[in-house]
Amino acid sequence: MKNFNDNFLNKIMRYVLLTFLIMLIMVWAYRHMDTILWQAGTFIGWITGILKPLVFGIMVALLLSPVVHRLERGFSHVPILRKHRTRGLSVAITVLAALLVFFLVASLLLSSLTNSLQAVSVENLKIIANNFQESISGIWSLVTEVMDRFHIDRSFLQEAVNNASNWARNSATSAAKGVTGFMTTAFFSLIFSIYFMADHEGFIAYWTKAAKSILPEREYGYFMEFLGNAGHAFIGYVRGQLLDAVFVGVTMSIILSLIEVPYALLIGMMMGIGNLIPYVGPAVGYVSVTFVCIFAQDHSKLLIALIAVFVVTTIDGNVINPRILSNAVSVHPVLVIAALLVGSAVGGVTGMFLAVPVASLIRIYFDKLVDWRCEETDEKLGKKIDRATDGEKETPE
Repeated sequence: MKNFNDNFLNKIMRYVLLTFLIMLIMVWAYRHMDTILWQAGTFIGWITGILKPLVFGIMVALLLSPVVHRLERGFSHVPILRKHRTRGLSVAITVLAALLVFFLVASLLLSSLTNSLQAVSVENLKIIANNFQESISGIWSLVTEVMDRFHIDRSFLQEAVNNASNWARNSATSAAKGVTGFMTTAFFSLIFSIYFMADHEGFIAYWTKAAKSILPEREYGYFMEFLGNAGHAFIGYVRGQLLDAVFVGVTMSIILSLIEVPYALLIGMMMGIGNLIPYVGPAVGYVSVTFVCIFAQDHSKLLIALIAVFVVTTIDGNVINPRILSNAVSVHPVLVIAALLVGSAVGGVTGMFLAVPVASLIRIYFDKLVDWRCEETDEKLGKKIDRATDGEKETPE
């Protein structure tokens, strides 16, 4: 009885001490909440900075892996290379070709922009700058005159101007840091993608072995099946979006060039790149065409160009893009359109970006559910038929 009481008292003391420690931790966390949140944000930013190039590297490797495999199979038929491992050579050729295409597109854009800027004289730039300055001065004078007439204090207006200037300065600094971060992420993403393409079998074998050792056999099978389906849906979606972006960029560049809109190639390529993100491509087209046509003071071309942008983006968004994504992720075009509408309503641009891969996964598992139910129904029906047949045989004549 004494031992029972001692054990019971020991348990009570442990629970009391544990509760007291938890309360102390909660009080300390409440008093240092700002520091904790700041440290958590720093830690999350640090983790994001590491994972971002890793994720982008995996995406690039998955996109370029089919090219690497095709080159490797082609080199296996070359007598000189047949006895050697050609994976490294295939990866090198693929990466160099991708970089060549990237720099070719970038040079075309820069060439178009440079040629257009060379056509603008220094006198025109001075006139534009003077007109802009005069417009700002006129607006300021009008606003201050109205405020003086109605005896409104100007201090808040001056404060708003100071806040706007500080915001512009901070935005410029953030943009400079963003460019530096983008270059760093792009460099390490390229390095990671090269390693993944060169030895993806080793990575897959290692992580497959790790998952197999951690997960039970049944859950391991489900997990690997889900990864395969998710990879197929995501990579198919990205490839479909890239193909659609090329179509929009080339089509708009040709049409705007025929209309003789300034910066036609630049606007077309920007629309193609922007088309990778829902709603961005058409917005870039409308804003860019309006700006350059007003700058060139050619309102007839502006109307025709806006109609061209509207027609191309409408056809692409309702016919071509759903058809391309349908073929890429094996989903009916109607389901693609419905998924984009639902994704837009639920999560905005991010929801639209994830809608089609998620819809593809839902379709895959819905088909599995339908097949399983059909097999179960057929099995039950077969058993009923068998019992009925056995009953007929047992019935005496």
